[in-house]
Amino acid sequence: MTTLLQLTFAGLSLGAVYALISLGWTVLFQVARIYNLAQGAFVVVSAMTYIALADDLGWPVPLAVAGALAVCLALGLALYGVILNRRTARGEAGPIVMSLGSALVIAETLRYLWGVDARTAAAFLPTGPVRIMGATAVPHAMLLWTGTAAMFGAAWLLFHRTLLGKALRACAESATAAQVVGIDPRRMRLAAFGVAALFGGVGGILLAPLIAVSPHEVLPLGIFGFIGAVVGRWRYLPAAAGSVLLGLITSYAGGYGATSWQNAVLYGSVIAALLTMRQRRPGHRPLSGVRGLVRRGDRTPVTEAAGP
Repeated sequence: MTTLLQLTFAGLSLGAVYALISLGWTVLFQVARIYNLAQGAFVVVSAMTYIALADDLGWPVPLAVAGALAVCLALGLALYGVILNRRTARGEAGPIVMSLGSALVIAETLRYLWGVDARTAAAFLPTGPVRIMGATAVPHAMLLWTGTAAMFGAAWLLFHRTLLGKALRACAESATAAQVVGIDPRRMRLAAFGVAALFGGVGGILLAPLIAVSPHEVLPLGIFGFIGAVVGRWRYLPAAAGSVLLGLITSYAGGYGATSWQNAVLYGSVIAALLTMRQRRPGHRPLSGVRGLVRRGDRTPVTEAAGP
């Protein structure tokens, strides 16, 4: 029982990070209709920027957090210009290829700046473990769990209680109808990149004191978030549940089997997710609670309203 609970704690930590990444995937797909393979870059960039500011430069934790999130937000806005410009956002393949290329460029840039070695942030909470039913959990892991839950609560408030969130939901429902009522779909796609970057950035900061992060994780983290989004049918709360399930399965596979089984389970999940996506097209209403507002087929492809 103790072993099961310990593995559950480890799986919850992995699943929490995957959930924040899947949330970014979901927002971008629903609003911009793209698959952003660079989504994992927000986590790694945020974590390594936080480590550089807090540990290397000695910034106070609040300032280091703000600095890391600012860098992530700037990266998200820059990726919007790279992925959704008129020259490359043609058809479905253009944005995917540009996002993949962006992920590789970001990973190489991080290797140049900080090297290839994985890094962990210094703990800013007490390091003594907390015993729960015979198993142990460190305070930073508990902060990651509660922080992820808080971010999903913030996402619900954003999408349902703010004008920006309602505009994002309108564009997710129908870009054409949103444009008719005065909402600029291009600005909403830009805002979606910013929201996705901030969610990934929070995940990186919460993860940094727990697990060593390296530039090699840019693409894999994005793929694992993609699995959660597909399992959740592109609805942000089911995507969170799917991501946590993925983290738990990975942890159990490594604990009860062998560590080498973890990668097999993860990438096997990629194959299963892709097969599921081919058989059943993803839903289009994770951000919207309004049904019947516009016709289901009234959607503007990204190729018709690409950013500048």
